[in-house]
Amino acid sequence: MKKTPSLEDDFEINIPLINFAEDLATLFFTELRHTKISQTFDNPSAKFFYKSLSDNMIDYEVTKKDKIKIGVFLVQILLRNLTFEVDKETKNPIKKNVLKLVQKRVEGFKTQNFISIEKEFVLNYYVNI
Repeated sequence: MKKTPSLEDDFEINIPLINFAEDLATLFFTELRHTKISQTFDNPSAKFFYKSLSDNMIDYEVTKKDKIKIGVFLVQILLRNLTFEVDKETKNPIKKNVLKLVQKRVEGFKTQNFISIEKEFVLNYYVNI
């Protein structure tokens, strides 16, 4: 018997990990190239390091492989730290992750990693915007 799609099914968002990581890294490197690093850091060593990195990034074309490596690193940070609270009205609200890593079958037998956005986050926060 076929399951009838519900409203919640419409909010399931799955993005292929490789695409998400590459897009995130592209944004990261674009921002790095355009950021005014000198006013960001008080520590002279950090300021020098990031200024040097920023200057080198202008001339350096980032490869797809490098983007994916940095992107996966950034995704790991997001997976661990991007949270929202459920039952905020109670004394003990529950923290849940906004993103999770899931594996799904594609083309019948292959599996692929996806970034999935928590349905509850979408239903509670995005819909209210």
